Amino acid sequence: MHASLAVALTYDRHLNKSINSHRSLEECYHWSQSTTLLNKRLREPIEAKDKDPIWGTAAALAVLSFSSPDACMPEESWPMKFSARSDLDWLHMSKGKNSLWHIVDPLRPDSIFHVMAETFALMFSPLAERGIDGIPSALANICLLRESSTAKNNPYFYAAHAVSRILDIPEGDISTGNTQIFTLSINGPFEDLLRAKDPEFLPGGALAGQWG
Repeated sequence: MHASLAVALTYDRHLNKSINSHRSLEECYHWSQSTTLLNKRLREPIEAKDKDPIWGTAAALAVLSFSSPDACMPEESWPMKFSARSDLDWLHMSKGKNSLWHIVDPLRPDSIFHVMAETFALMFSPLAERGIDGIPSALANICLLRESSTAKNNPYFYAAHAVSRILDIPEGDISTGNTQIFTLSINGPFEDLLRAKDPEFLPGGALAGQWG
C-alpha cells in the first residue's frame, strides 16, 4: 500500500508541478514506510501470501528510484555531477528486485502478475550472440562494434543490441518489457565502464584498442 501510494504521489507531482519540484513529505513518508516494511518482511520466512506483495513492492521501489533523481538541473545529475556513492542507485534497486524472481516466482499460476507473462517473456528474450545486425551504423561505430563482435570481446555488445530494439518503436508502443531489455543488459564490464563514466573507452583511450 505504501509503495503504491508513493508511486501515485510521484506521478501526480510529475504531472502537475514544475520539473524542478522536490519530493513532497508525503511521498518520502510512504517511500520510507514501504522500504522499512519490505526489509522487515524479507528477514522473515516468506509464505505464499507474501510473494505478490513482495514483488509488487520491490517493483514499485525500483520505479521510484529511477523516476526520482536528487537533482533539479541537468548538471546536478549523473553523469554530469561529481561521482558519489549514490550514483545509479536505481540500478541497485532494479538488480535487487530481479534477485527476488526465483523466490517469489511472479509467473506462478496463482500470482496476480501471471497476466504479465508476455511482458516478462519480452524482457528476458535473448539478444544476438555475434555481429551488428539490426544496430544502426552510427551506434555500431561509437561502440566499436563490427561483424566479429560478441559480448566477450566488446562490453557494449548486449547494450547496443538492446537499445537498437526500441529505437524504431513508436513512443506510444514502448512498454516496460521493451525498456527492461536494456536495463537487464547493464552488468559485467559494461556496468563497470558505465559507473566509471567510461573515460577510457572513447577513441584513443587506453581501453579502445582492447575490444573487438
